[in-house]
Amino acid sequence: MKFSNKHVFIISDRDIFFNLFADALVQKCNVSSNDIIAIVYNFGGNSSLVKNPQFNYIEYKKEVIKELSSALTITSISLNSKSAEIVKAISEYYNNFWNSFYILITDDEIDRWRKNSNKENRLLVNKNQEIDENVLFVLSRIENFIVAEKYFKNILENILNRENFKILNASFIFDILPITQSELIKQALISLNYQKQNRLLLGSKGFSLIGVFNFIRKNYKSLINLQVIFFPGSLNRRIIIDLYLIYLKFIYKKPLDFVYLGKLNSITYNVIIASCNYFVLQDRGGASTARLYVKWGSGRLLIKKGSPNERYFSEVYNLDCLDWESESLSFLNDEIENKIILENSLKVIEEEKRSIQILHELYSNIN
Repeated sequence: MKFSNKHVFIISDRDIFFNLFADALVQKCNVSSNDIIAIVYNFGGNSSLVKNPQFNYIEYKKEVIKELSSALTITSISLNSKSAEIVKAISEYYNNFWNSFYILITDDEIDRWRKNSNKENRLLVNKNQEIDENVLFVLSRIENFIVAEKYFKNILENILNRENFKILNASFIFDILPITQSELIKQALISLNYQKQNRLLLGSKGFSLIGVFNFIRKNYKSLINLQVIFFPGSLNRRIIIDLYLIYLKFIYKKPLDFVYLGKLNSITYNVIIASCNYFVLQDRGGASTARLYVKWGSGRLLIKKGSPNERYFSEVYNLDCLDWESESLSFLNDEIENKIILENSLKVIEEEKRSIQILHELYSNIN
């Protein structure tokens, strides 16, 4: 049977994580690419999934369910109404399904569930949030989550209103690009002795306008000496920010070097990230980008104190991050700060190594 002793992943035809996760399992966890199969379901609209030729992709059909009993594990990348319908159908076909089923989730998904919870911490059907009866069915029965335990355990207990589930305590082990490409870029930058400019990345790609205004207003004098990189996302947002910058220019008498970037390929995006002395991360989202930035020792990470991202990086990695609401941007080339950058990098690398070992034990067929 084609699923015999295989690790099956349920993904959508718009998935952006599977190829990176599967590549990391092969490159870092000693998992054979032949042991990985993706079952792809249609999410609606045009497919944007780019298939990696080293993995096997199978279009989801109900007939596939009958063949999954021989799979070693079944993992869902995220959970929505479409994937939950498939998971429910599989669970009703096999008695011991929940023992071998895992779900990989992110903080964005957790936030969606948390916002949905009522006063009794019970999830409610809300199709605009991709939560329907099938999602509630799966979340009431799932036994295995792949998440960083320190950050997610209590949150999941509150959302699910139960404690009878297990956590495979592994954080992300993949970068923005496949491992080989990511390492090539890193080594190229090192070999070229890449010289940083005084540059600050304001958000990964999702900073709110209010957050942008607050950050600029609070740090304007320090930002005069820096080039600020920002992804506006739309022309309207850019116009609004430009008007605000013109207003502040009249007050401070000096303009900011504010550079807008549009859609970039992953390689260019990686290089831009590595070129920045500072990375101001939004309250939520962009964790993969920030993790790579810190792992590469690119510079200092700034996150608002008490935000979900600040709690995540503090609890999972124990990083020393700056609070952009209360701490100065005045340091540049400071020996103490360079030491912190190195220490943070080592913490991310060590956490990655720990997670690699855990995922190796789950997905490797080598006893």
